[in-house]
Amino acid sequence: MIKLIALYKMPASQEAFDQHYFQTHLPLVKKLPDLKSFETAKFAATSLGDNRYYRIEQLTFESQDQLDRAMASSAGRNVAHDLAHFAGNDVAVYYAESDL
Repeated sequence: MIKLIALYKMPASQEAFDQHYFQTHLPLVKKLPDLKSFETAKFAATSLGDNRYYRIEQLTFESQDQLDRAMASSAGRNVAHDLAHFAGNDVAVYYAESDL
């Protein structure tokens, strides 16, 4: 399994971020082909006292090929376009392979 993990930095307006994230971005994400599972969470606290990040998002696919095809699809292009416009440089995206 492969996961796409997005870490969103603390936005200037949490209310504006949440409105766009839940009403626009997530509906686009849920249309990705071959998306096996999806999880999102808001950071509550950190042991380091660092509140740099606001939210984490994990998209799970069976394989890197499925993830690549999903992101190359029209749904994937819509997700990427929206992400660039509402999060821009305030999001870091990682790929992680599951060991289990």
